[in-house]
Amino acid sequence: MRTPLVPLAFLVTILTASIAQASNAPTSGVYRMKLGDFEVVALQDAVNPRPLDKLISNPEEIPKAGVAKPDDPVKLQVNAFVVNTGSDLIMVDSGNGGSVGQTVAHLQAAGYRPEQVTMVLLTHLHGDHVGGMTVDGKPTFPNAKVFLEKREADFWIDPEREKTDPRKGGMQKARENLAPYDAAGKLIRFDGVSRIVPGVTVVPAYGHTPGHTAYMLDSKGRKLLVWGDIMHVQQLQLPNPNVSLVFDVDADMARQTRKDFLIKAAAEGYPIAGMHMAWPGIGHIRKSGTGYAWEPMR
Repeated sequence: MRTPLVPLAFLVTILTASIAQASNAPTSGVYRMKLGDFEVVALQDAVNPRPLDKLISNPEEIPKAGVAKPDDPVKLQVNAFVVNTGSDLIMVDSGNGGSVGQTVAHLQAAGYRPEQVTMVLLTHLHGDHVGGMTVDGKPTFPNAKVFLEKREADFWIDPEREKTDPRKGGMQKARENLAPYDAAGKLIRFDGVSRIVPGVTVVPAYGHTPGHTAYMLDSKGRKLLVWGDIMHVQQLQLPNPNVSLVFDVDADMARQTRKDFLIKAAAEGYPIAGMHMAWPGIGHIRKSGTGYAWEPMR
């Protein structure tokens, strides 16, 4: 029988004290919120400056957003999230890892240890989401089971495709970062699964990658959708969801998925958590003119 995690009310008191005492800790990269009985913590992994003309695959759509020029620099936000359900400590993605990623540092600043993580839910296998899964070839989260959509695994972890695909560098890194979990029988490829555990539901979000997956959190009637990479450059893609990224494997499908998710989030009013949304990465989508606007949590 699994030992429950520390009750959230007691935990928050302890964590607040521990963060306050660590004056040099990177606590600016930690944001907490309650979601029913769950605690959701946003962890800032990195902020990477990128020129727009190296990010956008259809630059003709940029002027239609009316807010930026093709050569404007963009600070590409990277976030990960941890969810304490009371019985599981769940990471959603792991950030860049290496010398860039700060997800583990911020996880520790939030009062949690990597070995406490019982599950890692991966939205997809791009390096800024799976790069933090190992350190020097060893699992960052040694006690965790790792959940990944089967389409995503089949696309990225394929030795034959890796030989010839132009994305072979990313494929190799994804394979290496998941290898110790796979060898230990802890890499779970799900297909057709609707629920991981009570309160965590799989939401297919295909397009950005073949098996890109969002996760709906639900506790005491309160919902939050962790939507992964539905959006990268919000100042362009909110006013004009047709703007596409060079990283989209299927740009047409990704555009349609983005539009569908925006419509539903704005209509139903639940908050979303995005890996590339402005810090703290959690907020609400609101309709604004012909596009949408972002209201971050405070």
